Parts: sequence; C-alpha cells; structure tokens
Amino acid sequence: MLVEMEEILRYLMKHCSFLYSPNQFRFVDSGSSESFGNAFLVLEHEDLCVQFVRDRGQIFLDFQPTSKKSKRDWYSIDIVKQLVTGKIEPSAEMDSEKAEFLKNNLDKIEQLFSTANMESTIKKLRELERARAKRLFP
Repeated sequence: MLVEMEEILRYLMKHCSFLYSPNQFRFVDSGSSESFGNAFLVLEHEDLCVQFVRDRGQIFLDFQPTSKKSKRDWYSIDIVKQLVTGKIEPSAEMDSEKAEFLKNNLDKIEQLFSTANMESTIKKLRELERARAKRLFP
C-alpha cells in the first residue's frame, strides 16, 4: 500500500502541487487495495472533488461534483478535457501535459462543476462518455 500511495503523492508534488496551495483543495479521503496494488487519493474544494487513482501502475484523475457523491458520478480527465477543449483525448492516463491542462483550466473546470452549472455539465459529460464508448466498442 505504501508504495502505491507514495506514487500518487510523488505525482502530486511534481505536477499538481498547485492543488493544495492555501485556500485550494484539501485532502479528504484515501485508500488502497493490498491485493491489487491500487490506491486512491481524494481532494476537495468548494463544489469539486478530484480523485487521483493508481491502477495497475498508471495514474488517473477523475472529477466529481461535491453534491453528487456516488460511484457513478466520477468523470475522467479525458472526458473533462474534451468538454473544455472540444478535442478528443486519446488517453485518461495522467502525464505532465494533462497536469498542465489542469493547472491552466482549473478555474474553468470548477465553474463547470459549480452548483449553477452542474446538471448541464453532467449531461454533456455523459454524452461524451457514450460517444467514447461507441468509438472504443463499435
């Protein structure tokens, strides 16, 4: 467990330290699975939760409105990025480019998940998820 969580924390420190600067996100949950070597770390700020997941040696990032805390309401960075940029993102795995996108677009993403925009955003994200499923599984 320790190694998997350390990998997430190292990624955060190297690429996403802006998230936990003063008056930003706070750590709210974490966990791991010893049998599979996976781990997760959740941060929250106002209307938005972000979840870093280490799964099979890869780091992923998902977004969720704080008012909709269920397993169904997490949206991967590739879909959120597509909503913001209008361009299809081929992978959900985190890298330095996606971290830079997050840094540059965090205000926009928080606005999308705000109480006022949440329902519209979720509807669009679900449409993008369906389109992705059709591309991957024709």
